[in-house]
Amino acid sequence: MFRTFSPVPLADKTKRWAYRIQAHYPNVFGFSAFGDLFVCSQDGRQVAVVMTNLPKLEQLNFDSIESFTSTFLTSAGVVEHVLRQSDYEHLVSKLGPLSDDQCFFPVPFQRMGGSGTLDTYDKGDVWVHLDLLGQVMGLSA
Repeated sequence: MFRTFSPVPLADKTKRWAYRIQAHYPNVFGFSAFGDLFVCSQDGRQVAVVMTNLPKLEQLNFDSIESFTSTFLTSAGVVEHVLRQSDYEHLVSKLGPLSDDQCFFPVPFQRMGGSGTLDTYDKGDVWVHLDLLGQVMGLSA
């Protein structure tokens, strides 16, 4: 339902999303199966989630990536409502498991008139998805 990795510069992965938040959260260390980003400060002591479809930045009260991963990402409410476990399981059964850099997304995007229902979802490269979504939202590169 999510992938984490060692923090890397957000701008190296997705300039459109980095442009707005890199002053406080210059690094990305993971993403959800639906393309939401897990970002952190340079020292890793401030953590946030970028809810990319809204878009919304949720600043969280965790002082390390490890505590975020072990506490937040395993919380029952987060698993169901943020990581969308039931939607994830449905899409995996329909489209197959995700590869390392893939996520699920609606086609077309809801911002382009799509319904957003699960039967419209496909899977593809998370970074390409985020760039396209950012373009639709008018985010600068």
